[in-house]
Amino acid sequence: LNVTPERMDGWIAAFRRMRDDGIDVDAVKDHSFKSDDSLGYVTDMWREGDTLYGTHEVQGKDQIDLVRRVKNVSPWVELDHHGGPTGTSYGEAIIHSSLCLQPVQSGQTEFVELPEGAVSGRAASRVPVYSLSTAQSTEAHDMDPKLLAKIQAALGLDTLNESGIGDAIDHYAKAMSTDLDKTSKALTVAQGEIVTLTAKAASRKSDDKKADPPAMDGEMLDMLVEAAEGRLESLVLSGRIVPAVSKKLHAVLIGEVGKRNVYALSRTVSRTERSVIRQVLDALADNDPKILHEQTSAQARVFSREQGEGEVDKTAAAKEGELLANASWGPAAA
Repeated sequence: LNVTPERMDGWIAAFRRMRDDGIDVDAVKDHSFKSDDSLGYVTDMWREGDTLYGTHEVQGKDQIDLVRRVKNVSPWVELDHHGGPTGTSYGEAIIHSSLCLQPVQSGQTEFVELPEGAVSGRAASRVPVYSLSTAQSTEAHDMDPKLLAKIQAALGLDTLNESGIGDAIDHYAKAMSTDLDKTSKALTVAQGEIVTLTAKAASRKSDDKKADPPAMDGEMLDMLVEAAEGRLESLVLSGRIVPAVSKKLHAVLIGEVGKRNVYALSRTVSRTERSVIRQVLDALADNDPKILHEQTSAQARVFSREQGEGEVDKTAAAKEGELLANASWGPAAA
């Protein structure tokens, strides 16, 4: 997960919207969703530099003793969270903060205890939830003004303050939902085309007297899957599809481990000039981009290939397309 200050600010905005709507962000242990493993609640969240902080209201002597023994926490990030009685979409959000051992982010400091009855305060409580580095900032501040200005420009607003950013993004999300509906319809059409092509391929195979295509090597199948997933990620990062559509495309065109859609990945199996998945992804690449804020170089990279500072690997997407274009393999070996 590529965690940036901008991404943390998005989690904070989602947290505040959820809190305003009466949706709790739980404090738990071992990423459990059982009530017996509840420690309390996260009552506030903010960012200082490259570190995300949260105030954890822990209830009960045993739970407090546990927090005193175990200092590490790990957030559970849901990429497309829906909550409340009407299933409101909050986008990418932290839905709980878990006490755990060996978290992904190491080097965390101890919890800082607040006096009983004290209100959540940024100056008094610095409890790291997730950090880009082990260094702790000592200066408390609100959202970066430069980031706020970028969001304001992206949303086409004359003015925007931190307190109103949630409503502004919600309005933008509703507009994006229209594009999601259009893309979903396009996906339905694509699924129909896949069914048609599958029927044609089955008919050809029954009349084909030649030997079956060679079995696909597992490593080559993994390369095709990696390239296809890279194309999907590029389409999301460039704003041409939303994460929800990416998930649907992955399920239909790539499939889960052990049940890969070799037909869609290999042009030899589908007997088409270009693989089925490449045809679909090339078509989706023509969508108008919808980008909320400026992307960093790291976010724009499809593969984690290091470049000079400020540069983006402009050949990564082309290489993925080339790999998919040259994918000429048979069904996966049993």
